[in-house]
Parts: sequence; structure tokens; C-alpha cells
Amino acid sequence: MKLKKIASLALAGIMAVSMLAGCKDGTNQEDPSSSSQVPTTTNVVTYANDALTDAQKNVYTFHDNSALNQALQAVATDKNKCTATKIENAYTVYNWDNDSDLRADVKGKLDGGLTFKDDYGTFDDGSVPANNGKTLNYIEVSLLSGELSEKAVAEATATYFAKYMGQLADAATENGVKYALSYSADISAIKVESPQNSAKTAWVVAVMITKTATQQVNA
Repeated sequence: MKLKKIASLALAGIMAVSMLAGCKDGTNQEDPSSSSQVPTTTNVVTYANDALTDAQKNVYTFHDNSALNQALQAVATDKNKCTATKIENAYTVYNWDNDSDLRADVKGKLDGGLTFKDDYGTFDDGSVPANNGKTLNYIEVSLLSGELSEKAVAEATATYFAKYMGQLADAATENGVKYALSYSADISAIKVESPQNSAKTAWVVAVMITKTATQQVNA
């Protein structure tokens, strides 16, 4: 009788351990649609601005944007969008190269109230944004090698966009009304690893430039 009691207690103990193991496995199971990631970086804005000259800072500086951060993180960690192939190919990329697919994905997750131009040539001209807020946005997303430091990524990004600063019009006229055009930029970056090869990593970087038209009252 005593032997049966001991056996029953042992069996109960084994079942309890099995149940705990099952719960643990369920809790730690990875989402198959998400890539491993390093948290969104915190110094990329500072590094990007440090890479600009004083003259360039008169055109625009980089800022943090929580909406852009969230949109980029959602896309960068989605294996169906930021695929293993994209990440592994980017492992050898050290210069900015816009990824039109990821740009469309990030843009699609941003506030629907924003107005975008996909062509930089029509974004930087002397036209006045047509929406009531008189603002217009342009966004690019690039994958850069995970071998680069955060600072190097920010510097490469700032250098790439700085060469276009001189093309940005500073004034516009519409229906006889004059407007001053000003610009600001938001930057976000996140580091992800290939779900198929954790040794291959890439930085996913997004930059959104905003043009704002302000009517000149005394013009």
C-alpha cells in the first residue's frame, strides 16, 4: 500500500514537470513572421546631425519621430517584408541604396493623413503642397551592412541626403501668392539579423523629409 502511494506521488510529480515544460515552450515560441532584432537605436539622430555642416543644418536637421520608429520596426521585423534574402544581401552593402518595396511598406504604415511624393524630382521643386496643411513628405528606406557601427550608418545616411539639399527650393508662388518653403527630416534605424543565418545582419534605415509651405503675408 505504501509502495502504491509512493508510485502515485512520483507519477503526479512527473506530470507536473511535463505541464510546466509545455507552458514554457508555449511562452518562448518565436513568432515565425518576425526577425530577431536589436532595439530601435537611440543615437542615430545625434550622429546624423553631427555629420552635417553648419550650412547644411540651415537647410534641415534630423529629428526623432515615434510614428516612423513604429512603422519601421513593424516592417523591419516582418520576415515577409524584410526577408532573409534582403538582409543577407545587405550584409555587403555600405552605401545608401533605396529599397522601393520597403519604402512602400513603411509609408503604408504611417498616418494616412500624410501626403507623399515618390519621385524626389517632383518633391524638391518650387511647387506648393496641394493639401490644406501645405505639407509634403518624401521617404526612403535602405538596408546597410550590420558590420557598420550605428555612427557609421548615420554618417552614410546624412552624407547621402546632404548632396540633395542644394536642390531644395526655398520659395514658391501659387495663384499670385508667395510662399516660403522650409524642410525638416526624421530618421529611424533598427538592426536585424537574418532568420536563416544569425551571423548576417543589416541596418534598416528610414528617412522622411517634410516640406512645409508658409504664406508670406507681406510679400
